[in-house]
Amino acid sequence: MRGNGAPPAAPVGPRRLSSRLRRPVRDHERAFFGDPAAELVSLELGGAAGEGSEVVTGYREAGGELEFTPGRAHRLALYRVYLGLILVIESEPRGFRTSDPEHYAWSRAHLATHLDALRQHCAA
Repeated sequence: MRGNGAPPAAPVGPRRLSSRLRRPVRDHERAFFGDPAAELVSLELGGAAGEGSEVVTGYREAGGELEFTPGRAHRLALYRVYLGLILVIESEPRGFRTSDPEHYAWSRAHLATHLDALRQHCAA
């Protein structure tokens, strides 16, 4: 607050948003879905996160409910494509396309794999 009780003026320039944040930024790319299964998609990047995995077992043991229904399978297929799009699209502004071409190629292959899987899922 300023001496006159008014809030401080908003900063100008590239620091505008980050300087106004009062709390840590969460990963909104998954959190906005409100579906705990959406978290499984990014966890799969580090290992098994499906039915019978330690992650799902632990989630259930802690009181969480997570059933692998046909509807959930469809949403997981969509979430995997969404994550693939993020990986490919964010490669450019983060410089991975040129600084880490292997990561960029992996991201594109990841997206292609999950687009194919979604097509098959939708055709079934």
